Amino acid sequence: MCAVLVWHALERGEDRPWAAANGPSGRTIRQRGWAEIAFNQLLVDSVRMINSGLQPTFHLSPASPVAQSLTQFATMGLREKIYEL
Repeated sequence: MCAVLVWHALERGEDRPWAAANGPSGRTIRQRGWAEIAFNQLLVDSVRMINSGLQPTFHLSPASPVAQSLTQFATMGLREKIYEL
């Protein structure tokens, strides 16, 4: 996400493109509310468990119906847009 924001800032010719990774106020792309904090922590913990070999990994295409259904269910009730360019 940060790389995309910096790239977009470079494309617009901003003086400090690296500042775009923090958002306009530095708070825009941070999680808000208990649901986003819990979802973020779940993802971080899952990646750590996969990397340590405690949890198996599954590879699904983001375009697959299974992945789309899981993503829709997992993000139910969260913000639609985290950051607007």
